[in-house]
Amino acid sequence: MRAVAYNHSERTRRSLQADLQQQQQQQQEAQDQDNQQESLERLLYESMTALQTQLAMLSENIEASARTAAELQDRTGRFRRRVRTNTLNLHAMAGEIDAIGADIRADEKDVL
Repeated sequence: MRAVAYNHSERTRRSLQADLQQQQQQQQEAQDQDNQQESLERLLYESMTALQTQLAMLSENIEASARTAAELQDRTGRFRRRVRTNTLNLHAMAGEIDAIGADIRADEKDVL
């Protein structure tokens, strides 16, 4: 009878010990999952913060590029107007030179 009671109590003890180990393992796994979740959330937050910073910098660069493009377009317009004016002035000077050349030729004919 004692052996039966001992075997029963030993089986109960082993069963409880196995249950306790299983519960401790489950608690450790749950804690590991919580830690991993927290780590992933922290990584996600840091990544989002970095992306927001990069987005702000990109936006600033786009605005600066737009200002530069507008300035270059303005300068190009002014340069084209100057080239056009200078071309017209050169054509006018060429006409004057041709007229002076014609006068000189006419004077040479008169002298001869």
